[in-house]
This record gives sequence, C-alpha cells and structure tokens, in this order.
Amino acid sequence: LDSVVRISACGGWVATKREKPSYLYLAIVERVIDGDTLAALVDLGAGNFYPCEFRLRGVAAPEPGEPRGGEVSEMVSKRKPQRDTLALRSYRTDKYRRSVSDVIYHSLASDRYDLLHNGAWLNEELREAGFGAN
Repeated sequence: LDSVVRISACGGWVATKREKPSYLYLAIVERVIDGDTLAALVDLGAGNFYPCEFRLRGVAAPEPGEPRGGEVSEMVSKRKPQRDTLALRSYRTDKYRRSVSDVIYHSLASDRYDLLHNGAWLNEELREAGFGAN
C-alpha cells in the first residue's frame, strides 16, 4: 500500500509525496534519544534481537536543549515507556543510518494483533502537536 507523507503548509496538511513502506518490525524500546529518534531492539524471532535507531518519519522535533525540545522528548517518553513493544513500519535509511519509520504503540496491548490493529500512531500525534517536518 502507498502511504502519504503529509507536511504542514499554511496551517493545514497536504499530500506531497508517496512512499512505499519496506518492512514492518516489532521492537522493544531501549530509550528515547530525542523527540524524533528512538533506540530499539528489533525482534528478529527465535529470541534474537538487533539494536537499531529509528527516526520518526515526517517529524522534525527540536533538540533537547532548544525551545520545546524537552517538551517533545517528554511527550514521546510518556507515550512509549521503555521496554514496551511497538511496531515500526520502515521506509528508508537516512544519512545517519537510522531507519525512517512510522511508530505504532499501545501500552496495554495484549498481543501483536492488538498492537497492530488498535495501536496509536506516534508520528501522527507529534505532527498534530506541531512537530511536523517543514
């Protein structure tokens, strides 16, 4: 399925570009690096995990020392506590070798099906809070 990348323009959201997702991963959050980057352990199956950094697609959060930087990092931390499972839908790798991804979370998910079908989209929540990429 194609996915629409939306960015803020004149106070509204507009479709600007289509990207196709590459993979869907389940992962465990290790830490929130900043408001738009997570460190996670990707579940490869059979008890194997791979450490990776994920950049939230369509989100441009200020750095922690900048105005609103701490606010967005705290927002992400509250929505996705460490060691919770989340789903990551990747699109590409950025110049820092981070997987550019959509993040689906659900702190009370009973299983993977519940996570994928009833989870919230972290990227969308951050864009709605004013942290969309310009």
